[in-house]
Amino acid sequence: MFDKEYLEKIKAEKKRWEETTLTDRLAQAKEMRDTFKTNSHIEVSRLYTPVDLEEAGFDYLKDTSWPGEYPFVRGIDPLMYRAAPWS
Repeated sequence: MFDKEYLEKIKAEKKRWEETTLTDRLAQAKEMRDTFKTNSHIEVSRLYTPVDLEEAGFDYLKDTSWPGEYPFVRGIDPLMYRAAPWS
């Protein structure tokens, strides 16, 4: 989905962010818990990037598709809140 050179650039920037911005902030405040999980007990990472999608073998057309079409990740109605804001 993304070119390899771009993914390497993202990896390098994430590493820089972790070593600078994140480390500085963690020195000032502690996170509420060591791990964060969904109600289904799936661990949630601090940050997701296109690298994670690539590593998981994400296929945009197969895994996300279009609004109103299976697997309905983007909603069951192709117009969603544009047609009925109260849905």
